[in-house]
Amino acid sequence: MRRKALRSLLSHATVDDLFIREVLRRSFVTSRELKTSNCRFFEIVADVLCNVETHPFKFAHAIILGVSNLCSQLVSIRQHAFDILDMVHTNNQGQSIDLAVYECMIRT
Repeated sequence: MRRKALRSLLSHATVDDLFIREVLRRSFVTSRELKTSNCRFFEIVADVLCNVETHPFKFAHAIILGVSNLCSQLVSIRQHAFDILDMVHTNNQGQSIDLAVYECMIRT
């Protein structure tokens, strides 16, 4: 239920800046365990960034989340971070770069 509530809040184009800052802070994954609140937050945020057209995140927010979580020790978190960066590139260049070269390193 909480996941749906957060996803719903993040699916609006305009939200409070303080709320966005808190979401960004909580989406930075430092844990080695997948069941932490930061991991769950990041999974929801990544899903919204990649699959919802209307969201409050700016280009810089997406880049920060993607790059900062790309160094996670958890494979699924790295994959979500990679997906965010791929989405950013696709949305800003009109085409997808061949990130498959780096994908095998991210998944290991």
